[in-house]
Amino acid sequence: MKKCFFVLAFSCILVLSKGQAPEFDNFAKINLYPFGILTGDYSGTAFGGIHFSAVNVWKHTIVESSTLKFASWKQVYEDPYNPYNNQTTKDFEIIDGLTLDIGFNFVIRERLSIGLVPYSFVMSSGSSDGFAILGKYVFRNILIEGKIVPIAYFKGYDEGILNNNFYLGLSYYTRETFAWGLMHNRMGDFHSTNLGVTFQF
Repeated sequence: MKKCFFVLAFSCILVLSKGQAPEFDNFAKINLYPFGILTGDYSGTAFGGIHFSAVNVWKHTIVESSTLKFASWKQVYEDPYNPYNNQTTKDFEIIDGLTLDIGFNFVIRERLSIGLVPYSFVMSSGSSDGFAILGKYVFRNILIEGKIVPIAYFKGYDEGILNNNFYLGLSYYTRETFAWGLMHNRMGDFHSTNLGVTFQF
């Protein structure tokens, strides 16, 4: 039901609004993701989440950071001997404490931005610091962006690159300084998809 609501809400936004996405010249934005759903090994609610991104504010550099994403879900503990003793608890955890990426950036034909981050720092559940690749692509009024960490320096090798601090985002600009956003993020066993807004500087 929650997934249907997400698809319907975002589809209405796309139909009713239209703008122009910015170019990667002195590019900076902040995303706020107040509400989302938790999937993967857990099912519940994901909320909070602040994501900042700056491209070519300083020549050939990229800076990204995110923080304060929380998750709430119900956990059922089953008694194998007596089903009447089953217990349900409501758990709460910070799934994104802080991530920080500072690296080199290359813009190709004004539409594609590729960032290479030698040391991607993460303080989150089930993820590892590592070498990260960040990509952004502009198509008319749509910004598509993503991140993978193909080399993990510490923990997280068993998670795979699509579960180790991975994200895929879409921003639909209604004007040059504002967009509606959708982001899917994976931190180990915690997978979240959030609706939000983007403010462009």
